[in-house]
Order: sequence, then C-alpha cells, then structure tokens
Amino acid sequence: MSPFEQSLRGALETFESLRNLEPKVTQAADLVAACLKSGGKLLVCGNGGSAADSGHIATEFTCRFQADRRPYPAIALSSDGGLLTAIGNDYSFQDIFARQGQAFGLAGDVRTAR
Repeated sequence: MSPFEQSLRGALETFESLRNLEPKVTQAADLVAACLKSGGKLLVCGNGGSAADSGHIATEFTCRFQADRRPYPAIALSSDGGLLTAIGNDYSFQDIFARQGQAFGLAGDVRTAR
C-alpha cells in the first residue's frame, strides 16, 4: 500500500471514529447556540497552532460563516500578544487564559479551550 493510501485509510478511520462523539458534539453545539442567542459570548483559547484555530473560529462567529446573519460575540483569548505577555510576566503563563476569563467572562458565557 502506498504512503498516500496509508494516509487516506488512516484519515477515514479517524473520521469513522468520530461517530461516537455525535451526542457530545451536539450537546456542545446546543450549549454554544443557547449562550449566543441569550446574549452571552464565546471565549475561545488555545496554544500554538490551536491559538490560530481559536482566532479563526472566533472570526467565523463574529463575521460570518456561510451566510449573512447577525454577528455573535466571540473572543480569541490568544490574540492580544501584549496582554498575554503582561499576564505571563506579572502573574504566570499558566494564568494567561484564566485571568482573561475572569476579566471578560460573565455568567452564561461559554469558555472553550482548543
């Protein structure tokens, strides 16, 4: 089997294994939808490549994903380099997302880690 075929088979197996996650993904989607529809916001964070992913998903909620709709408040907590380094310097890099969650988060907001 060629490396391409091996990679394709591995990807298909990975996608197939996601079927078991449907109830949890649906539950998470319902939680986010209820939060945003009730006026809450989505706080998203991640490290490394996941920081870029969190910025991308926050943009999709705030701008538009597939069709015109009202913008939803979503904040990527990894986007402000000055804030990240200040919290890391003054407190701890372990606190960079928790501190922002305390600052920006309200009861009812959804906080996710990517």
